[in-house]
Amino acid sequence: MQDEFDPAKLKLDPGFTAQQQEQHARKPFKARFTKFPLIWEEQLREINAGKETYRVALHLLREAWRTGNRTVKLANEALARKGVGRMGKVRALQQLRKAGLIGVEDRPRKSPIVTVRFLD
Repeated sequence: MQDEFDPAKLKLDPGFTAQQQEQHARKPFKARFTKFPLIWEEQLREINAGKETYRVALHLLREAWRTGNRTVKLANEALARKGVGRMGKVRALQQLRKAGLIGVEDRPRKSPIVTVRFLD
């Protein structure tokens, strides 16, 4: 059995207007996932990271990837929505720094600036 190619089937319906074409155009893709480098997985496993550290790591990776910038301002409010409190953030940053996955610029009375490493 052989399918026959019919170019007439590929033509748009004459009633298909430009406005309808715009309505059917693809919408910009909004990422609903996070790229997680294997080196991060290995390092977090080695230090026996807890759930808060994983949540902070995921947040950092997502923001770095989303913005296209390796530096992320790490605000308490953003992490609170993910279930990480102030002290959890401090512990997570210590663990991630110790694992060599991030660099941190501490700023008095301001959110730290975190440089994410090993994204490639």
